[in-house]
Amino acid sequence: MTTRSTALATPDAAGSEPALKYVQANGVRFAYLEQGSGPLVMFMHGFPDNAWSYRKQLQVFADAGYRAVAPFLRGYAPTEIPADGIFDPIALGKDLEALIAAL
Repeated sequence: MTTRSTALATPDAAGSEPALKYVQANGVRFAYLEQGSGPLVMFMHGFPDNAWSYRKQLQVFADAGYRAVAPFLRGYAPTEIPADGIFDPIALGKDLEALIAAL
């Protein structure tokens, strides 16, 4: 498994907006929002929401000393659509496991 994380955007000067970053996990290039530092806390969305649904929670947890992360799940832009086209619960669980390891 390749794990690589790169920041493509940074928070604004006040630190009130999460950074949009990318990481390779479970064979998919995932986009995610990140704010803060400390122990990792993951926010997972479902249809019809996306990672931006958690922007207020990211700030609250970052202020409390956590590294708050909300990934855009497989198939939700700007995350890749997987080449295999698999979107079942097992693949989603493996995605989460790989994201935690990569982050």
